[in-house]
Amino acid sequence: MEKLNFNEMSPTFREHRNFLKLSSVLVDYGYMCSWLPVDDQGADFIAVHCKTNHVLKIQLKGRISVERKYFGKDIYMAFPKDDNKPLEDWMIVPHDKLVELFISPASWEKNHGRSNGKIPLKILSGVRQLSIIEPVTLT
Repeated sequence: MEKLNFNEMSPTFREHRNFLKLSSVLVDYGYMCSWLPVDDQGADFIAVHCKTNHVLKIQLKGRISVERKYFGKDIYMAFPKDDNKPLEDWMIVPHDKLVELFISPASWEKNHGRSNGKIPLKILSGVRQLSIIEPVTLT
């Protein structure tokens, strides 16, 4: 067998690959993950804790992003530190807390969201503190 090059994978295949890789990280924290075939409530997958039954609703992104449609839904965003390095430094952060760090109230009201290729340096430590996992490489 031959390993596939990440850059040669289709976007859909990459997304599912990232789900499987993050699932293998979350299982070490006691979470079992399930892919949601329909993404109508904002989550790509859920993670359920094996002892507490706590549920995490997680949206996969290729870069740091916040959007109005995710606000108030208790959704977590999973994304890498830098979209030019899509396999490195993935974090999982509560969306609504990320909004507070990442976008000004005026911009939130006007644009209803924000996306950036890299986590801005001025908020990087705050994003790391919010992440429910240590930054992880998905190789």
